[in-house]
Amino acid sequence: MRNIKNNDSSGNDLLTGFCNFNAAAVEIKRILMSGTEKYHSVLLFKIKHIKQIEEVYGKAFAGAVIENAAIYINYQYRGKGQRVVLGRIRHDTFMVFQCAAEPETVEEIADRSCIEMNRRYYGRNTRIRSGMTAGICHMSESVGFDEALLCAERALQYAEHYNKLYEVYDVRKKYSDIRPIYKNVLDDEETERALNYDNRFVSFAVAMLASAKDPDSSLDLLIQRIGWQFDLNHVMINIFENSHYARVTNHYEKGRGIIVEQNLIEDMDSRDGFFQHFDSNGCMKVKDTFTELISERDRAYYNKYNMRAVINFLMYDNDKLIGYVSYSASEAKNEWNQSRLNTLMQISRIFALFVTMRIHKERDERRYESLSIDALTGLSIYTAFLETAKKRLY
Repeated sequence: MRNIKNNDSSGNDLLTGFCNFNAAAVEIKRILMSGTEKYHSVLLFKIKHIKQIEEVYGKAFAGAVIENAAIYINYQYRGKGQRVVLGRIRHDTFMVFQCAAEPETVEEIADRSCIEMNRRYYGRNTRIRSGMTAGICHMSESVGFDEALLCAERALQYAEHYNKLYEVYDVRKKYSDIRPIYKNVLDDEETERALNYDNRFVSFAVAMLASAKDPDSSLDLLIQRIGWQFDLNHVMINIFENSHYARVTNHYEKGRGIIVEQNLIEDMDSRDGFFQHFDSNGCMKVKDTFTELISERDRAYYNKYNMRAVINFLMYDNDKLIGYVSYSASEAKNEWNQSRLNTLMQISRIFALFVTMRIHKERDERRYESLSIDALTGLSIYTAFLETAKKRLY
């Protein structure tokens, strides 16, 4: 995911970097008031069946589809030297204001864009036929921007109804009477805000762990980098054992580096209400352990390790809770930086995948060891003996 400046006041859409509707409208009306050209076109591009895509593949996948559409629209217009204002005005709808272009050129680019977007990958579920549909209105001296926008919406709905790639508004046709509402705040802004994270650091984490021959050493190096990157005094990966205890398997501490001992066992039964403070994303944020409303046992635990501000993320193996990742700073935080929070959440999910692999590997090794013992004598069978001998010699 690309880094987009997450600033509503800048007029940028959170996910795509295009203008939001208000910012686009201001820029378009500025162009019209300059009076340098008379004739322009308004286009609306809508991604088909985005709600179905969300239901089948999840909101992150749908967000990637939306961003891919934005990248392609940007390439077709800005990338090829067209004078345009690009905006995202609804969850699944983009607006293109094309300046001083011949109608034939406008329609040719729209046709090509819709054809190419319909060929894009939208997942393996063949029942979902996605793609893009467009509505176009060519402006004139008698048709201003607001009216053109409404006409483009009517043309878009007509194209959707009759399964056309695009429709050019024609005053001689009958269209449904609509009054579209364009919103500055998108339908799912909170989810999209969560997609704004440091993609370079997350990519680095994936690359490091994916190519690791020794996952634990790679995890150690990675949590150390996280500690340095975000100025944290502790980064800890905790694995639940017997549902009552958490074993610290990987631990970075500022000033000491990696602590390799894994004998720190935390009694979760003593952490009153620990799990009650996590939100729906499996995240718990404590801005100041000295002042926030937490149990005295939790406060004592945080004080023991000089954890003044804490973020914890739960880790799951499918639906099974397997542990949590803890990030802490020695100073209180008035507010957690959203991009930093999202980055740590993404990295924690990557941790969960590799911790799950480690748990499964340990379980398989124990099972292999149990099958490697001769039931009668209690000695190793021959193949297991050879394997153990090779490891010991190595």
